[in-house]
Amino acid sequence: MNKLKIKSFGWIHPQLDQVSRINSAFLELGHELIDNGFADFCYVHDSSKYIEGIEYKKKYPKTKLLMKVLDIPFHTNPNYEKWKEKLRWADLILANSVTVKNQIKEFLRYDSYVIYDAIHNLEYKPEIKKTVDFFINGRVNDPVKRFNLARDLMGLSENKNRLLIISGPDNPNFGKDYTGDYYGVVSDRTLNEIYSSSKFTLMFGKYEGIGLQIPESLICGTPVICLSDNKTSYEFCPREFICEPNVESIYNKILEIEKRYYDYQDIAINYGFTYKKFFVKITIAKRIIAAYLNII
Repeated sequence: MNKLKIKSFGWIHPQLDQVSRINSAFLELGHELIDNGFADFCYVHDSSKYIEGIEYKKKYPKTKLLMKVLDIPFHTNPNYEKWKEKLRWADLILANSVTVKNQIKEFLRYDSYVIYDAIHNLEYKPEIKKTVDFFINGRVNDPVKRFNLARDLMGLSENKNRLLIISGPDNPNFGKDYTGDYYGVVSDRTLNEIYSSSKFTLMFGKYEGIGLQIPESLICGTPVICLSDNKTSYEFCPREFICEPNVESIYNKILEIEKRYYDYQDIAINYGFTYKKFFVKITIAKRIIAAYLNII
C-alpha cells in the first residue's frame, strides 16, 4: 500500500483520548500525519471536532472525510437536525459499535460502518494476585454512569470491609461510609495492574457508545458486572455477567460468581483473548484505512 497522507481531529488528553492512539498506529503502519494541505482522508474522531473536519473538507474538497459517532445522546433530547447537517458532509460515517450504528439509523436515517475504539495497552497477567474487591474506571460524576449504585452496593453491611478502587478524571469524594481509594488518571501500566488485581470491574452506565471497560477488564482476566438496561452490555459483555439495574440484583450476581469464581474468570479470559485482537490500536487503524479504501 502506498503511504497515505492523513489529517486527524479529536479531543486530546495525554492518557485518555483516542485520536492520539490511532495517530500513533497510523505512523506505525508507515503513513504520514499532516497539519495542512491535501490529505487522502481526514479522520474526525468525535463530535467536538466535526466543524473543524468540515472546514478542512471545504478547503480540500478531494479529501475524503470520515466522521466518527461515539454515540447519539438521545436521552438528552438533542437537536437531530444539527447532527444530520454536520454528518451530511461525511464521505463515510463511522459508528463506535453496532448499538451506535442502530442509533444513527433510527434517529438520523444515515447508514454507517462500525469501527470500535482502541483500548489502552493492556494484557493478561495471571501472576498478579486478586487483592482488590471492586474497580471502576471512568467518569463517576456523570449521572449516566450511575455511581449511586456503586455507593449503595458498598453501603451494604456485607460489604463494609471490601475495597473499591476508582480511576479516571472524576474524584468520587468517598466520605467515610465505606473503604475506597481514588487513583485519578493513571498510566497504562498502573491501569493494567488495577484491572488484574481486582476481583470485579463494575460498569453501571445506562447509555454507553461502547464501554471500553468491558473488553479491557476481560482482557485482564477480570469479570465485569454490567446492567441489563444498557444495550452495549449485550453487545460486548458475557451474558453470565449481566444483571438487573438494582443493588439486590448486583449483589446477588457477585455472590453467584464468587461461588465458582475461577470458572467465571475463565469466561472472562476467553473473551479477553478474542477482544485483544479486535480492540488494539493497530487493528482499529487498519480498519479505518480499509474503510477509506472502500469508498475510493
